[in-house]
Amino acid sequence: MKTSRIWPLIISGALLLGGCLDFGPNISTMAPSSEHVKFCQTEMYLNPEVLIEPRGFMLTSGIDKHVLFKFVAHTNDVSKLFLSPPVDTLVMNPKKVSFLGGMSKDWWDPPSSGLIGANYDLPSAKHMNVAYVANDDDTLTVYIEWGET
Repeated sequence: MKTSRIWPLIISGALLLGGCLDFGPNISTMAPSSEHVKFCQTEMYLNPEVLIEPRGFMLTSGIDKHVLFKFVAHTNDVSKLFLSPPVDTLVMNPKKVSFLGGMSKDWWDPPSSGLIGANYDLPSAKHMNVAYVANDDDTLTVYIEWGET
């Protein structure tokens, strides 16, 4: 068989196979399961000793996963919230943090001002954008966008 005949077969096979791949469900909820929270604690390097109240979780499945996670942390000290390394909270500052997703979700409502945050490159080709706002009751409302690259 000539080489010129092989390429169309390879391309057709790749297209057919791509349609058969299942990356898992897309999930959006204001009541994340304990598995969702555990996933976020592990992948986002959240300190498991800090009590958090989930307010929203969205997973977009694909070749690369994309997660939005909003929660209230029962601490007023952001340095206690994350494990360091790899999350250095000293680089957080009041600036505009750009989030790519979640705009269509009612629970994903980062304020347009008053956020403190940073962008992080994480181990294993992952990244996250983090922002928080301090609440009057000594808690933090935290917004995290996490993804694989």
